Amino acid sequence: MGDPVKDLGNVQRRATLFVKDMERSVDFYTRVIGYTIYHERESILPADSPFPVGTPNQERRGRFVIVKGDHDLMGMIGLLWYDDAMSDHHADRLGYGHAVIVLQTTDAPALEQRLIDYGADFAKPLSPGKNTGDLHGKQIESLSMFVRDPDGYLLEIFQPT
Repeated sequence: MGDPVKDLGNVQRRATLFVKDMERSVDFYTRVIGYTIYHERESILPADSPFPVGTPNQERRGRFVIVKGDHDLMGMIGLLWYDDAMSDHHADRLGYGHAVIVLQTTDAPALEQRLIDYGADFAKPLSPGKNTGDLHGKQIESLSMFVRDPDGYLLEIFQPT
């Protein structure tokens, strides 16, 4: 048997989101969404870093937290914060430079209630629909909702029915 990490093939493991308030984002993704913390670290990004974030040629203190759902290695979300103020990139309408993060759940009504209790910003409440989700890329019946996380990233959350 091979190495399960190396043998995953071409898969999406993580999307990383820039966040304004790390504690608020970690609380949202762990307490409300139900993910767990996989990894976290503090870091210093040197002034000469090739990573294009924030003000150029300035050292930045940062924090990186990865949260994950039920799979050991796939479907993780990285939360990245730097002490250098960055401009907001979100608007009410989606366009270039925006992202939609799709999450699957086993209990959409319970998650919707946690999101309501949290005071989340719903773009679309939970309702019946279809989502691309079978092994062949076909549409499946589902319950789905669209909600924004604390930094305005749009989450499409669905439950196959």
